[in-house]
Amino acid sequence: MVTHHHDLEPGPWYVRWTDRWLAGATDRAIAVSDAVAEVWIRRHLPRERIVVVPNAVHDRWRVPVDPAQRQALRSALGIPPDAPVVGTVTRFDAVKDLPALLEAVHRLRTPSPAHLLLVGDGPERPALEERLRALGLTGRAHCVGFQDDPRPYVALMDVMVVCSLHEGFSTALLEAMALGRPVVATSGSGMSELVQDGRNGLLVPPHAPARLAEAVQRLLDDPGLAAALSSQAGKDAGRFTVAAHVAGIERIYRDVRGR
Repeated sequence: MVTHHHDLEPGPWYVRWTDRWLAGATDRAIAVSDAVAEVWIRRHLPRERIVVVPNAVHDRWRVPVDPAQRQALRSALGIPPDAPVVGTVTRFDAVKDLPALLEAVHRLRTPSPAHLLLVGDGPERPALEERLRALGLTGRAHCVGFQDDPRPYVALMDVMVVCSLHEGFSTALLEAMALGRPVVATSGSGMSELVQDGRNGLLVPPHAPARLAEAVQRLLDDPGLAAALSSQAGKDAGRFTVAAHVAGIERIYRDVRGR
């Protein structure tokens, strides 16, 4: 039997019980990152049974978005031409720590006030909307909900942020890198396996709005740095192909079947 593991959190008791019950019958466990692999080794799976196969990014994310489409979307959202855009694509859940992003945007100091672009939805949305009002960001925040194709929205972002408390593997972060957007992410967990601070993005500690604001401000103030980091990010994302992912999964299933 082959099992797949994506999360760092143990889940409810019945999920933990099922995982432990299945462990004895597991021939191979596929983890999406080294961070996830280490969690499952600490729980109950022998290291020799775990294989890391990272998630992939679809080739469409490597295709630049038409500037005319970006401009049309900016106009539709009512974002001024000179306003920087900071955003994220995520599930509105407590582990994503979106209040830290709201606080960071509130702290930014730019010639034209920065706008916040939130793509996604989830149980924390009412609380986030209330926090937006409290911070006076309502007029500069755009909660566009779930989008079948978030590429045009990510293309609008001058800085794409993933500020989760932890992530097994952030596909949204990888997609932004593939699209060539400057990224800021929280250090530790699976995100540090994608972003190397100062090489292809910037890393900040989790739940540190002031540090997050400083990193975003740094990229907005230094377009040369932002361009250099995003260029390297696009190159690094090139190895996370669908073909490589499928080949890795196939090897594992063939090996298990052969045994």
